[in-house]
Amino acid sequence: PGIITIPTPTATPTITPVVTSTPKTTPTPKAKEQKIIETDNFKFQLQNCERIRTKVVCSMLITNLTDNVRDIYLYMYSDDRATDSSGNIYNFSRLQIGNRNRTSSGSLNTKLSPGLPIKANFYLEIPEDIKKLAGLEFSCRSGNKKTLAMRNISIVSN
Repeated sequence: PGIITIPTPTATPTITPVVTSTPKTTPTPKAKEQKIIETDNFKFQLQNCERIRTKVVCSMLITNLTDNVRDIYLYMYSDDRATDSSGNIYNFSRLQIGNRNRTSSGSLNTKLSPGLPIKANFYLEIPEDIKKLAGLEFSCRSGNKKTLAMRNISIVSN
């Protein structure tokens, strides 16, 4: 029988990290920030707030996320409003869902089919120097009434 020689291990190889400089990249512009609230199986998606002089219209799509036709109520009371960064309050002057309108306190409702968005518009009078809303607060109901709020909304001039 022959003798088998097992070589003794040599020193562990040293791994030297290679550092390379990171190439500079130009930051890409942020995608338009989506303002979306999902609650009670409804999706409220703010489209924009557009201005013509002091008249501002904030438009959103409301989608029923269930498989059944459902009623949705939107409200126009003193707590349904927009605020600016200085704390000034702007109440809705008009509320519109589809082709239905309300110009005084109360509610406006419509039926929503599953998955088909319907447009709602909130009309406000806001001074021309206000370019951003701190918040848009609105009440809705399909079951229990609740107040929803979207924040940091830019007003675009038309």
